[in-house]
Amino acid sequence: MLTLLVFAGKTAFAADLAVDTLFLQFNQAVQSKNKVLQCQYSYNLASNFRFKGDVEQSIKYADIAFGLAVEIHDTARIINVLNVLAVNLQQKGNLNEAIQKYTEAIAFAETYGDTILLANSIENLGNIYGASGKTDFPKAIELLLKSARLKESAKAWNMLPGTYKSISSVFREMGDTLNRENYLLKAIDLVDRGLISNNSFIASVYNEVGRFYTEEKRDYQRAETYFDKVLAISRKLQWKKGMAVSLSNIANIKEKQAKFSEALDLHNQALKLKQEMNDLHGLAITYHSVGVVHFHLKHYPEAVKMLEQSVKIAHENNFTSALKDGYQTLYKVYRKLDMFKEALNNFEKYNVLADSISGDTHRKTIAELQTVYETAQKEQKIANLTTENKVSELKARQRTLIAFILAILLVSIVLMAFFIIRQHRLKNRQNEIVLNQKLLRAQMNPHFIFNALGSIQNFILNNEITDAAKYLAKFAKLMRNILESSLNEKIPVEREIEIITNYLTLQQIRDNNNFQFEIASEGALPDDCIPPMLVQPFIENSIKHAFDKTITDAKISVNYKFSATDILIEVEDNGHGINYDIKPKNKEEKSRAIELTRQRLNLLKKNNQEKGNITIDDLKETGSRGTRVTINLKRV
Repeated sequence: MLTLLVFAGKTAFAADLAVDTLFLQFNQAVQSKNKVLQCQYSYNLASNFRFKGDVEQSIKYADIAFGLAVEIHDTARIINVLNVLAVNLQQKGNLNEAIQKYTEAIAFAETYGDTILLANSIENLGNIYGASGKTDFPKAIELLLKSARLKESAKAWNMLPGTYKSISSVFREMGDTLNRENYLLKAIDLVDRGLISNNSFIASVYNEVGRFYTEEKRDYQRAETYFDKVLAISRKLQWKKGMAVSLSNIANIKEKQAKFSEALDLHNQALKLKQEMNDLHGLAITYHSVGVVHFHLKHYPEAVKMLEQSVKIAHENNFTSALKDGYQTLYKVYRKLDMFKEALNNFEKYNVLADSISGDTHRKTIAELQTVYETAQKEQKIANLTTENKVSELKARQRTLIAFILAILLVSIVLMAFFIIRQHRLKNRQNEIVLNQKLLRAQMNPHFIFNALGSIQNFILNNEITDAAKYLAKFAKLMRNILESSLNEKIPVEREIEIITNYLTLQQIRDNNNFQFEIASEGALPDDCIPPMLVQPFIENSIKHAFDKTITDAKISVNYKFSATDILIEVEDNGHGINYDIKPKNKEEKSRAIELTRQRLNLLKKNNQEKGNITIDDLKETGSRGTRVTINLKRV
């Protein structure tokens, strides 16, 4: 029996992403409490595990994605997740539950109004009724033709080959060669025209073409060429389902060529992959195939063992077609063993199932559905012509309306320009006030104040009264300087150096002298004034993020360089460098320090026409270690 390859990727997924990358992205989304990203990455994980054949892990992350999609009201994601859950349940043999999930997906898609999502969900449901276990061919054809109509109306040519292939597969199961070839040729035509780029879809179509050349045309060499293409694509994508199916189909060709040893080896490879995936429907088919090969090799006990395993799985999961084939082959084996009672029992069971699957009523129903489909195609063409005429009339009206709207917009823009310029001036003043408030909060960091007071308390508790008094005096002086300087836009350079020296001394004591600092100046000390505590955010970043226990010679240097045209301030540390710390929270703090300083310099430029800029260098690039922040202020 040749094996159908149903591509379970009718929903988009990131199979090309490594699982560890997806786990990292998912965990980052959880930490940031971003439910949209959590939903996206958990869905990607579910799809990836489904693609790799890990059903339980796929269901686990699909359940997570479904809960999040419902919470954030992402209907499109709900539909896709329901399809993934259904495919997994289908593989486990829980066909009724799978049908329920597909039905829910269809209901959501109809409400949501997305034609493609609706068509994909309907097609997946049709595949269950076709060759994946339920064996209700009229129902399968009805659903698959409906899916085809929807995709044709949406001109989704890249998705239609898979649908045509599925319809062809059902007709193959029914023995309707004419309709089977008709739809298969439609699928091949779209692939050959380059209208499909998804390798998994292409593999699915190639697989069906291989089955056609094997069974209908008896061209085994050409059939094997197509199955080899499927195997190559599947191995490249690490798609276990595709590998297992192509191996089984190549094995069936070897069997038809009486190369039974090769066939047995290939079937066993496929069996191993399907066991890894827990693909119950695939296992039922492959156990049967292995039993058939043993039958040809006259290994009758082994054949009975494999065939009974196939029948057991098919019976437990209501895989009617596989069950029928199992009974038929068991009948043949028992006859060879002269076990006529068992042979008769299996033959009777086979006849009952064969009559129920290929009855005349089914053929009549399907013929009616085919007629309805062809009529709908003709009506759709007429509707498309009518729609095109209406669209032309609508475009003419739209052009007139657009010209009128543009005239109104032009007048509105002139009027708005005046108000925007006025508002811009007011906003600059408001930004200045807000920025000064941010600056004061940054300088009087609650964390720093708390730790400083803690250090004073520690000195007192350890009876280090002198040190406590000195530390308290420095702390009080720093607080007074910060409060006084916050009232002024700029302060003298000499006073700025004094404040920074006091700040670094307090930080050094609080940090148990774990770092050294140096403040130096080059050139004559100018009378110019500069913004207060301009370098404080960068010094704080160095203390908090540049060093760890591996650095024993930690040092921070602040250099003031004065020239006739510039005041250059450099803050340099010998820590790990700006790119070392990758914690999101720390990155945010560093970015806030840089942004705050840039805003102050921009505001200074707007108010006083004074230019300034900041550059940040990782000293690793120069063969050294640490970070250097350079602030360049132009003297007026």
